[in-house]
Amino acid sequence: MSRKIDVRAVWGGKRRFEACGPTGHRVIMDADATYGGEGKGNSPVELLVMGLAGCMGIDVALILERMRLVCEHLAIDATGWQGGETPHALERITLRIDVSGKIPPSRLRQAVRLAKEKYCTVSASLLAAIDCEIYLNGTLVAEAVESAD
Repeated sequence: MSRKIDVRAVWGGKRRFEACGPTGHRVIMDADATYGGEGKGNSPVELLVMGLAGCMGIDVALILERMRLVCEHLAIDATGWQGGETPHALERITLRIDVSGKIPPSRLRQAVRLAKEKYCTVSASLLAAIDCEIYLNGTLVAEAVESAD
């Protein structure tokens, strides 16, 4: 069964947005001065990379716990490489997963593989389709943004 997650992002002037989801936690997003922002929040791309690191970390920790292995430390350094041309899409993301504990390397590799390939929602979602419903002054003006061929 599908689960719906509603998030609302509200413009706060220039390039700043404040977003809130079902948990009620608020996130400030902003562009840096290069893109007309003030850098008073994380960029949406930073949040995407952070979300991947957090999701992988949660899943690796949970899988190790289910394997009855004790993780003493878990940190993930995520590096994203953006393309040079618009839309500056992420071309690659590298995760350095640093774990401490008495864990056999083969079991850690298995936990990371399972997290990445089976359980990490963010990793799987990077392949998701994106639909756009467009409203102008409260009136639906388009149910999908079509490609300009």
